Amino acid sequence: MTTKSPKKIYPKKKNPSKNIYVDNKHFLKLILAHKKAIKSAEKKGLPKPRIPEEIGKIFLMMAEKICGRYNFCNYSHEWLQEMQSDGLLHCIKYICNFDPKKSKNPFGFFSQILYFTYVNRIKSEKKQSAIRFQSIEKAILSGVFSKELDDPRKVFSDMMRNREEKKALEKTPDPEVKQEISTESEGLEAFQE
Repeated sequence: MTTKSPKKIYPKKKNPSKNIYVDNKHFLKLILAHKKAIKSAEKKGLPKPRIPEEIGKIFLMMAEKICGRYNFCNYSHEWLQEMQSDGLLHCIKYICNFDPKKSKNPFGFFSQILYFTYVNRIKSEKKQSAIRFQSIEKAILSGVFSKELDDPRKVFSDMMRNREEKKALEKTPDPEVKQEISTESEGLEAFQE
């Protein structure tokens, strides 16, 4: 005879919130208080008040958390910092556009702003890269490079080698050697322009 093992009873989860790090109700109160402060400043003819530090911290937490998503986590640290700064700028810019009559979810509103800011930043960087590569390709095809320097990798390695040699030779006090360096670098500077 086989005996049945007792059935395991797991406690039910208490509907955990998706965003543990931001309390939506508190965030809504902060934004509504800031919007009231803006309206009262406009009535008095004063400049707009600063955004409270607590709202700024929430924006920063959201920006960092969204950068950790699978869409953005493999980009370099510099790109992520640029995307975060763009996202924070847009959150601050559009804080007055949040309408509590339409939605009571400021977390969702600003998450969408951050997400689409990141996506647009990536698109613009890709366009810049494409333009850069096209200009290099046109320079290669138009014959800007001499026959011996047709390979762009060789041009780049020669440029780097020349820079390293120039730095090493600049440290020498001999004026004749420095004169040689300046004549060699004139051709390189013309290429870089």
